[in-house]
Amino acid sequence: MNSYTPTPRSPNVTPTGAEARERAAEFESSAPMTPTATTALDDRPSRDDVTYNSTMPSPGRRIGRYLVIEQIGAGGMGVVFSAYDDVLDRRVALKLVLDRRRGDATWYARTLREAQALARLSHPNVVQIYEAGEYADEIYLAMEFIKGCTLRELLKQRARARGGGPPRRDELPAILDLFQQAGHGLAAAHGSGLVHRDFKPANVLVDEAGRARVADFGLVAATATATTEATQGGDDTRQRHRADALGIELTREGAVMGTLAYMSPEQLSGQSADAQSDQFSFCVALHEALHGARPFAGEDYASLRANVPLGIRAAAPANRAVPA
Repeated sequence: MNSYTPTPRSPNVTPTGAEARERAAEFESSAPMTPTATTALDDRPSRDDVTYNSTMPSPGRRIGRYLVIEQIGAGGMGVVFSAYDDVLDRRVALKLVLDRRRGDATWYARTLREAQALARLSHPNVVQIYEAGEYADEIYLAMEFIKGCTLRELLKQRARARGGGPPRRDELPAILDLFQQAGHGLAAAHGSGLVHRDFKPANVLVDEAGRARVADFGLVAATATATTEATQGGDDTRQRHRADALGIELTREGAVMGTLAYMSPEQLSGQSADAQSDQFSFCVALHEALHGARPFAGEDYASLRANVPLGIRAAAPANRAVPA
């Protein structure tokens, strides 16, 4: 396991451009990460209206006060970079949201809502957001950098190590521990009146110490309680405007938002999601982790929408190592 020891520097001194790039290079060499792309059914958001800005930051460019190091992930909702914060001397993750539909207030409300949702949550099993800003007509989110991988990647690594198939009995406690941690993160979100709406193993990050954090609240929804709480505490016009944006319902009738493989019946039919929807997605992901296959039959939207509400199960056999 690599460890990074920062080079000492005097406090309250902002490094020059050359010094900042040197520090960023130290971070890059200390903690390389493998870029991941969300292309499979279990990773791909069910939206096809994503548009991309051609102005993509390259290593050495700045997004706000952050110096870009490298791209570490990409998906339907945006691109993630590792970056260096030379003010607080730390590595951060920058999510550049690339699905902006110019002039669409709904897009802005959803992105703003992600920033608000994460900023309002402070929990050891939820990725912390530090700042939101704008770069080249796109929104970026500066977040806690997690040195590790997604839960999906970790489960795949362990499956390859055992030669495929479902996990052995001795592997179950570690799997259950990770999902329990993720469950605590989801429960914290629900306790704050928030619904994730896109829980899946690819949206859980696991650091090198084995700590799991729920991430990517890009489809998060606020309940009426959360909206009411957000509006309390002052008469500032901007605060009220941001709270109103938090409460906008972004699932219009017939719209499907989330990831097909883990969707609840109500999400598949375009209805509003609640905490129970997250619990359904959580259980689908847990079943997949324990048995090596998802519980319901179907590999596309039409079949899943037909099979999930009726409880039509997949033909894959259950893992006998899992207690009944």
